[in-house]
Amino acid sequence: MKYIDIHTHNNKSNADIALVNLSPDDTLYFREKGYFSTGVHPWYINEDTIDNEMQIVEDAASKDEFVAVGEAGIDKFAGSPVELQKSVFRKQVEISEKYSKPLIIHCVRMFNNLV
Repeated sequence: MKYIDIHTHNNKSNADIALVNLSPDDTLYFREKGYFSTGVHPWYINEDTIDNEMQIVEDAASKDEFVAVGEAGIDKFAGSPVELQKSVFRKQVEISEKYSKPLIIHCVRMFNNLV
């Protein structure tokens, strides 16, 4: 049996296969061969950088090692406005669908806003 870690922030995981979750900026420096996901977490949404970050996510989606979008979602306790979080989440859903990639969802006390 293989151990598959589907969400780690450390590429030193003891798993047989590890899906490393990277911030969009980290994807630019990720040189080690391995599987990764990237997305804009609701805690880190910044209106000044979001367009660039979403372009990085979309560019990463075409790489063979890219296997999922996320961690994306809506968080009641995040510092950014809920409407902005929803907009960013929708964009990531679109990327997920466009490239037929799974979506890793982060949702804290906002489930009714996801549907």
